[in-house]
Amino acid sequence: MQILILGWLIAGSIASWLANETWGRGPLGIMADWLSGLAGAIVGVLAAPLIVWLVSSLSALLHQEAAEHLDWWGSIQGLDWWVSTPLAFLGALLFIRTFRVLFRVRISP
Repeated sequence: MQILILGWLIAGSIASWLANETWGRGPLGIMADWLSGLAGAIVGVLAAPLIVWLVSSLSALLHQEAAEHLDWWGSIQGLDWWVSTPLAFLGALLFIRTFRVLFRVRISP
């Protein structure tokens, strides 16, 4: 589990760097982007099992079947590194972009 968390933090750091390269450096600095990238990476991985469960529950509801129980922690522990690292990367990019839009952070060259 420690290796997965390390992979998420590395993915968040890479996403922070990529956001600075593609969207420009925010006025709050690289540290704010890096911290929001790390937070987004963790949120992205933690939210993935919930999103999958919601989609499967909606599908079960539409087909008039019983919904499965959400084993959230087991789902996170069952993620392989090649699944959790891209989830962390996407979560970090989305979190950085959302942070900049919500707080109206303007991009500086």
